[in-house]
Amino acid sequence: YDLMQPTAMLIAFRLLLNKVPILQNASIICMILKQNLKVLAELQNQVAIAFILLGKLPKKI
Repeated sequence: YDLMQPTAMLIAFRLLLNKVPILQNASIICMILKQNLKVLAELQNQVAIAFILLGKLPKKI
């Protein structure tokens, strides 16, 4: 599982949104991701932290 890969990042974000539908600003971030995949790298740390906080960090997809 490599968060550096855009596809993995997008899947990770979708999983995150599924697990926590009320995540603050999640829908806004999702819109940004759809419009500009380049922000994925910038969001890498936030997604990793979010998964750690959820205790749901996937080992593989």
